[in-house]
Order: sequence, then structure tokens, then C-alpha cells
Amino acid sequence: MCVQSLFRAPTEDATPSEIEDAVRLINSVRLKPDQVERGYAVYQAQLNHRPQSRRWANTALRTFCRNEGLFPVDVALHSILMRKWHLLDAACDGYDYAVEDPDGYVAIT
Repeated sequence: MCVQSLFRAPTEDATPSEIEDAVRLINSVRLKPDQVERGYAVYQAQLNHRPQSRRWANTALRTFCRNEGLFPVDVALHSILMRKWHLLDAACDGYDYAVEDPDGYVAIT
């Protein structure tokens, strides 16, 4: 059975409780570090192939989540992206979580 979701990330004008609810939902998706890395690689490969279309990248990532048994799919999609973007943000500052803080890396992913 395929469980879908109508999850949408909070907008800029979201209330603190809406943001907390969204974060709680995103964090409820149990991911292994390799799922975050592989899922983001699928997403990025589509962006590299079609740079103007996040829709294709999101579709590819939804398919990945479905194939990995990560449900609800749209929440899992956001969970992978949010976790990877956090790691990429740190990497831009020269910090490699996987090397410098392995426990922190596992906690994020």
C-alpha cells in the first residue's frame, strides 16, 4: 500500500507552532545515513540533468522514498532534503560532520 501525504513545508509567515509541528513530523521519519546520502544523490542527479526543474528532482526523490519504504513519502522527501542541506551548510563553513563529529552526523541523518 502506498501512503501519500499532503505535507508542505511551512511558509515564511508560519506560526511557531506550525513550524514546530512540521519539524516534529520531519524528524519522525527514521532514516539511515546512507538513505540520506543516496536519496540526495538521486535528487541532485536529476537537477544536474534538468537544472531548471525541481519538479523532476522531487519526482525522482519521491520514487526513491517509495522504493525504500519511507512513508509518508512527501514527509520523507522533505526529511532527506532538510537533513542533507544542514550537512551541506556546515560543509560550506569547512566543517565535515562525518569526520569531525560522527555521532552528530548520525544524529542528523
